[in-house]
Amino acid sequence: MGLRRELNPSIFGTNPPSSADREGPESGSSPAVQPQYNYMPVSNSQQVGLGSADAQIISVQIEGLKEKIKQLVHRTQTQDAIIEELVGSSQIKFERFKQAFHRVEEFVKNNINELNGRFGKLNSRIVSQNYNDSKLEQMMQKHNEIILAFEAKLSKVQKVMSDQEIQLMNYKGALEEARHEIARLKRL
Repeated sequence: MGLRRELNPSIFGTNPPSSADREGPESGSSPAVQPQYNYMPVSNSQQVGLGSADAQIISVQIEGLKEKIKQLVHRTQTQDAIIEELVGSSQIKFERFKQAFHRVEEFVKNNINELNGRFGKLNSRIVSQNYNDSKLEQMMQKHNEIILAFEAKLSKVQKVMSDQEIQLMNYKGALEEARHEIARLKRL
């Protein structure tokens, strides 16, 4: 991750960049325009030699520029240290968040597994209960069939008994008639 560094153009006697130049290629505009430097033509008299005053002024300006460069380097190093510290703390926070997320994920997985186990047990109980209910229903159906068969046999027995009772009454009637006939014949 690099920081974009810009030097103050007034240090080198350049024209200040326009707003289109400052946006640069990231903004989607045309490619960055090279800065325009104001070159002052040097006359022959100036080429011949510089005075000691001029040398001292240039020396002071160079020292000033060196000091500004040191300040910029120091400021850049400070900002780099701050950024590194922020990146480190962000990574620590991210790791903590990642661990917390992992713990929550494990907790959810455990709860899902536990719920699946409980649903499995409940399902097996329901299947077992349904099996028991169907067995009980079959037993009751067999019981009802036995009762119906018993009632049918009982009604047959009752019909046979009533038939035999009628037959017995008929025999009694015939016996009484035979007794009466015997008693009448004895009288004769």
